[in-house]
Amino acid sequence: MAEKLLTGRRRVIAALLAVALGAWALRGGRVAEDPTAAQPERHAHQAWGELAEGEVIHVDKSALRITIDHGPIHNLGLAPMTLAFVVGDAAMLEELRPGDRVRFSADAIDGRFTVTKIERATAR
Repeated sequence: MAEKLLTGRRRVIAALLAVALGAWALRGGRVAEDPTAAQPERHAHQAWGELAEGEVIHVDKSALRITIDHGPIHNLGLAPMTLAFVVGDAAMLEELRPGDRVRFSADAIDGRFTVTKIERATAR
């Protein structure tokens, strides 16, 4: 009886291992701790480290917040969307108005999406 129980446990362990390995393979063979594991595929027009682009929707100088309708932000794994960001420096918001096209970088700082650099986009 003990031998049958041990064989049953081995089957369960083998099945769990197979599921885990299958999930790992679907993730491209990357482990969960890999910070790029949840990142979407890069688009050819935006390489890692480049600035994201978007349009300013709202500026709240008193709360140090800016709402941007933006394209993908690869380092944060964000798809295009409209999102409110905090800024670390009020001077970043001085010259920006709703409707301005911007290029910016953002990071997750203290659990909040924070704009770390922002500039008006030049006309093409």
